[in-house]
Amino acid sequence: ALRRTTTTMDHTMMDTTNTTTPMESAPAKPTPPTATATTTSTAPAKRERKKVEVFAPVVEEKKEVDIKRGRGTKLADIPNVAFKLSKISRKEDILKFLYRILYKGVPKQQTVKARIGEFSGWVFEADGEREMKVDLLTRAYKDTLHALLDLFELARGTGADGKKEAQVERLAAFLDAPSASGKKSLAEVEEKKKAARDRKRARTEEKKAKASKRASGGSDKQAALIKKLKAENAALKAKIAKLTGEKEPEAEGDDEDDEEEEEEEEEEEEE
Repeated sequence: ALRRTTTTMDHTMMDTTNTTTPMESAPAKPTPPTATATTTSTAPAKRERKKVEVFAPVVEEKKEVDIKRGRGTKLADIPNVAFKLSKISRKEDILKFLYRILYKGVPKQQTVKARIGEFSGWVFEADGEREMKVDLLTRAYKDTLHALLDLFELARGTGADGKKEAQVERLAAFLDAPSASGKKSLAEVEEKKKAARDRKRARTEEKKAKASKRASGGSDKQAALIKKLKAENAALKAKIAKLTGEKEPEAEGDDEDDEEEEEEEEEEEEE
């Protein structure tokens, strides 16, 4: 009975030793990742390229001004104004200022002169617009006003008429209804001056040609005179030979040839 009890205790101890708690159990081995998981985790993501945006300045289109018919004559139809306008470069600031006075906004350089030529008088759609234009003229420099007065053939004035207020009034009255001044045509005056210059140039060239001809003619006369003297000398030698009975040298030529040469020379001198 004692031996059986001891054996039972030994078995009990063995069971207690072999029994393990969950805390003492060996850690589970991690499962290897699948091929798909490895590919997605290790492959680098493709970087999207951003499109380069090129800077393009915004160009505002200039609206063409609607030119309305005024109460006066078109500036292009006033001969002297059109003539003076043609002499002004399109790059001049005076044209930009004049365009602002006649219309609104900033003009195109290519068409500024043509648009100014179409002006025939102010046409206002709202009250106070004329006062704004007059104010622009009033704030302009005196030289600018003088340039406009000269362009439209208006007097600059002296004394009270030469003051800025009076000049602005004359310009505003003209721009209400433009008209010709009645002065002589500047184009005709320039044409006459050009014709006079051409005539003077032609006379000068003619005088030079005559002087050159006289110079060349003088040398010809000298050569003819020398030739004549030689012929006279030969004739004189022939006469001496006859008087003395000496034979005339053959190199000197005969009398007939000398006389013919003398006659030809005399005819040339008479001509």
